[in-house]
Amino acid sequence: MSQKKIFLDCGTNFGQGLKQFDKKFNLLNHPDWLIYCFEPNNNIKLCELFPNVRNITYKNKAVWIEDTILEFRKQGHNKKKLTGLGSKLECVEKKSNPANCYFKLDRVVAIDFARFLQELVIGHPDAEIYVKMDIEGAEFQVIDHLIHSNTIQYIKELYCECHGRFRFSLNDQKLLETQIEIQRVENDLKKRVENCGVTFNFWH
Repeated sequence: MSQKKIFLDCGTNFGQGLKQFDKKFNLLNHPDWLIYCFEPNNNIKLCELFPNVRNITYKNKAVWIEDTILEFRKQGHNKKKLTGLGSKLECVEKKSNPANCYFKLDRVVAIDFARFLQELVIGHPDAEIYVKMDIEGAEFQVIDHLIHSNTIQYIKELYCECHGRFRFSLNDQKLLETQIEIQRVENDLKKRVENCGVTFNFWH
């Protein structure tokens, strides 16, 4: 019997990332893979994204550093259409919000991702765990939490879209020195993960 592999899709949105990783790993409906999709935006009907896929568990929750309730900012171009693109946890600072977007605040369930990993490993002690993380700026806090709790060790490969640009205004992002600083912040995160023996890949 082959060893199970687990793919954790943190920030599923409309499933576009999972489709991309399916091409890379052959995830969907493969008997060797278990998939967990995390997406707190309740405008997105998770169970309708992949109706014919049987190896996905959907979690309508945010990935975070503790079990709690948080405000979640949903973004859209008008009041009738909240696309979910650019939505984020309100506690994550973002200085680059577009001026022409409509925002709505919801309260969402957030989970301690380190604890989730610990429990996952208990249930699947021999599984290889792969993580795709696109959580709109919260990756810095969540990854630090994984490192400090030593649960980062359970991850074989981490694919992360980094949002260091959130720390700067849209105008500042055009400056060369700001672009260099964004790169430095994101590369520092990569280095800290790799120092724990985990493969880190920038993902876009």
